[in-house]
Amino acid sequence: MLTAEPGNLAGEFDLVMADVPCSNTGVFRRRPDALWRFDHGELTKIAALQHSILDAAAARVAPGGQLVYSTCSIEPEENDRQMEAFTAEHPDFSLGGREFLLPCREHDGAYACLLRRSSRSIRR
Repeated sequence: MLTAEPGNLAGEFDLVMADVPCSNTGVFRRRPDALWRFDHGELTKIAALQHSILDAAAARVAPGGQLVYSTCSIEPEENDRQMEAFTAEHPDFSLGGREFLLPCREHDGAYACLLRRSSRSIRR
């Protein structure tokens, strides 16, 4: 469980996974109750929380390590826009690939992105 403070675990892990809380827009087909609770106005708050979790997770990635970011959302504010903001603020990370699934009968909607930290990165 991550906290906002990296403490003595900063830069210690080769792989960190951040499966962040989200709006659940990718699971509306399976969970119609989530559709009725969805408030598009809350996306800013959710995105801010995701941003802080992503920052805390990134601080724990070792130089040369990887960070996986995932949501069950199909909202750009929670996915590609998060990655654009993150890589702009963390130039020592680069995009290694992403998967974006729209919901269909076979599966829910989801997003996952692999970020790679430069091996030249200085431990924080």
